Amino acid sequence: MNQKELMGKKVVVSKQLLKCKTNSKVYHQAREIPLQDGWVTGFRNLPFGDLIRYWDNEENDFKQRGITPCILVALGPRQNPIRVPLDGFEVKSEQESLY
Repeated sequence: MNQKELMGKKVVVSKQLLKCKTNSKVYHQAREIPLQDGWVTGFRNLPFGDLIRYWDNEENDFKQRGITPCILVALGPRQNPIRVPLDGFEVKSEQESLY
């Protein structure tokens, strides 16, 4: 299914992407969550890469190594959408209700 066909579809979510940051790297890790119903609200490409620290400066530079594609799924009408990896959801059929 392409992005246009997936927008607004009802899905069952089983994984969530969390941002992980160490002293030298930034990446996103998938975490198992209890099955939850929601709606696809968007798509993102989350960057991962290396943090470069300079001794004479407090600021860091970020060198991007790649992207992690994901979908945004709203679990409720008043909640912010969560980031879901592409292998962490299933599309529900039209006959199934969300609740």
